[in-house]
Amino acid sequence: MRVGPAERTAMEQTGEAVAKVSVTDDSLSVLVMCTVTEENLESLVDFLLSELAALKVVKPLDRPALLSWIGKQVDEHGPVLENAVLLEGVAPVPPTDGGIEWAGSFFDEGYVVDETTGAIDYRRRAAQRAVHKGQLLAKIKLPVPGVDGQDIFGRKLRAPQPKAALIRTGENVTKDGPEGSIYAAAEGRLRFVDDTLAVDKVYFIDGSVGLETGNVEHPGAVEIAQDVLEESKVAAKGDVEVRQVVEHADIETGGSLTVRGGVRGGPAYKIEAAGSVHARFLLDARVEAGQDVVIEREIVHSDVKTRGAVVMPKGRLIGGETVALRGGMIGQISSVAAVPTTFFAGKDFKLPEALKPSEEALEKLVAELAKQEEKIKNIHGRVATLSLQTLTKLEEMQKEAEKLKSQIDALNSDIHEIRASSEALARYAVEVRTMIYPETIFCMGDDTLRVQKEIPGPVRVCLLDGRIQVIPLEKR
Repeated sequence: MRVGPAERTAMEQTGEAVAKVSVTDDSLSVLVMCTVTEENLESLVDFLLSELAALKVVKPLDRPALLSWIGKQVDEHGPVLENAVLLEGVAPVPPTDGGIEWAGSFFDEGYVVDETTGAIDYRRRAAQRAVHKGQLLAKIKLPVPGVDGQDIFGRKLRAPQPKAALIRTGENVTKDGPEGSIYAAAEGRLRFVDDTLAVDKVYFIDGSVGLETGNVEHPGAVEIAQDVLEESKVAAKGDVEVRQVVEHADIETGGSLTVRGGVRGGPAYKIEAAGSVHARFLLDARVEAGQDVVIEREIVHSDVKTRGAVVMPKGRLIGGETVALRGGMIGQISSVAAVPTTFFAGKDFKLPEALKPSEEALEKLVAELAKQEEKIKNIHGRVATLSLQTLTKLEEMQKEAEKLKSQIDALNSDIHEIRASSEALARYAVEVRTMIYPETIFCMGDDTLRVQKEIPGPVRVCLLDGRIQVIPLEKR
């Protein structure tokens, strides 16, 4: 057990031995260091009794109990005792957080694997999101509170508060009680984004989105049998699936985007998905995703930003800038033509946006507090001559300053929590299967690595001890 600065430590010469009593940082244990001999036994007991009395522990031992304890310690450990536990409090019992027990493989990650060949079919997701009316979707487990403990001084040690399951019911979803079950209220496609579970009714377009259909805006999921043509826009609250290609168009989805063909973009067009993006290729595209970006063949001259990973184990990443909070798995980066290609791993492109409201509010409060403290300082300089009315005003100003400090502390806590949540997802690593060509630039943490000569794969480019390193891997 770790011993930190004790609330009370003492040392006393007892015959030829030295005894030391200390209290652990958490005040849960009293520890003893000593050497026990027949000659010093009585004086050692006297010393321990006096120390326990001085510490004012809630349940001190009497002389017979101390003698029994010493005898047991000597029998088990010998005459030299090192941080032997003399007294212990009761540690809090931690709580059990609430949870979600899914009734199906609705959100399984990855793709279907051929049992015979072992090949991954990137056109078939492991997740099965199609649901029917009345289908059980999930069961909610309520959190179980912990049990408070008590330290050696009798002070209560509060158990942390448990966290409830983060799930809200959206459209076409019903909930049976707080600790009940969640069911689909309609046939459609399941979506779980921003802690909200919904069933999206599917809008099927038997053709392409273009001049004939006009732009598409739908509160559920959208399936498009052919293409999304130039200068068109598709906006959906649920998933979007395009069975052919997206040509110079905008797509915005509150779920995931699947393009069975590929995406040809341009500086005027953008793909935004709260969930994942899956396509055969990206060419001159701008893509932002909340989850993984999975590409079968190549990403060329595109800017990709994701809070997930970029997954293209057999594909090529050539040109542009890629920002992936969860790193990536790439077949080849850049090309023999040494096209400049930048990959940021472990960077959260959404973090500045998430922090902005709290940081702006914090800046205003800090400025307000500085003004308030300056006013208080000026009044304090002449406190001896102040009237009762001014003293009352001073007290109100001090209360307001304390309130501002409390609000500042709360905002700092929010900012810390947002950063910690982002950092917990970060993966500072990119696995490259075949080749990294010159002019590939890796950025991780505060370090940058510019590749100047070919690096054959498989390798893992990762951040170790603050530096980007290239580690060879065994060929699969």
